[in-house]
Order: sequence, then structure tokens, then C-alpha cells
Amino acid sequence: MAEAFSLCLNLEYIGRVGESMRGKHDQAVTSPVMTVAEICQLLRIHQTTLYRMIKKHEIPYFRMGSDYRFNRQVIDEWRRAQEVKSTPPSS
Repeated sequence: MAEAFSLCLNLEYIGRVGESMRGKHDQAVTSPVMTVAEICQLLRIHQTTLYRMIKKHEIPYFRMGSDYRFNRQVIDEWRRAQEVKSTPPSS
């Protein structure tokens, strides 16, 4: 009897954890502060490419301790500016 009760409690806990985790991935991508992995996913680039861009100061970033972080709004503005630069002039 105690085992069945314990199993019910564990299943209830797992259900609550699953509910609390639902949508976390979407929240991370729309959060104002993004990680290296999230920026790589957003820009569809490899981490090595992003670290090279950071080293050359080609992308806006800031540090939190030893970690690189990115402001989503600043990255969106930077990306729009990059698109304008790469558009050929029309004749």
C-alpha cells in the first residue's frame, strides 16, 4: 500500500514538473537576455563562428562573469543593420 501511495506521489510530482517546464524553450528564445547557444540558434551559425565574431567585436555582447550574453533587442537591431549593409544598391 505504501509503495502505491509513493508511486502516486512521484507521478504527481513528475506531472507538475512537466507542466512547469512546458514552454520554457520558447521563453528562452524570446527572453531579452540570450546565451551563446540561443544566439547560435537564432542566427543559425556555429558556436565557433559566434566566438570568432565576439573576438573581432563584430557582434554586440556583454559579459556576466565569464559568460557571454546578448541583448535580444540590440541583436535584432544589429541584424537589421547587417541586412541593409549587404543589400546591393538598386540601379
